Amino acid sequence: MQSVWSIVYPTQTSMSRAIKHLLPAGEEFLGTVEKQGQYNKTIFVRVTYKFWNAHYKRYGSGNSIFKVHDEDNSCAVGDKVVIKRCQKLTENKYYFVRNIVMPAGRDVKETDDVMEELQKIRKSLIQ
Repeated sequence: MQSVWSIVYPTQTSMSRAIKHLLPAGEEFLGTVEKQGQYNKTIFVRVTYKFWNAHYKRYGSGNSIFKVHDEDNSCAVGDKVVIKRCQKLTENKYYFVRNIVMPAGRDVKETDDVMEELQKIRKSLIQ
C-alpha cells in the first residue's frame, strides 16, 4: 500500500526518511491526524515528543495538538503526516501539511481507484 501511494503521489515519502529529514527548532513535526472534517481545509494533528527531566533524571513524554491547513482536504483520520510551520493563516493555524507519510483509514474503493491509476500509468509507459 505504501509503495502505491508513493508512486501516485510523489511528494509522499517513507516514515524513516521523513523522520530523518525534519527541520529543527519546531519548523517541522511528524504527527497523526486526530480530527478531520470539522472545518473546511483544517485538520487537527497530534504530535508526540520526549523531553529530559533533570530532577528525576529520566525521559518524560508529552503531546500537542495543532490546527493544520490541508489545502486539498486529502488527509483522513489516522494518517501520519509531516507538518511545516508557515505564516499565520488564521488565529490558531500556523502549520500546513507538507506531505502524507503513511495513509490510513482509506476506503477499499479509493484504494482500487489508486491501483487503476497506477495500471494506466504503467501501460502508458510501456507503450
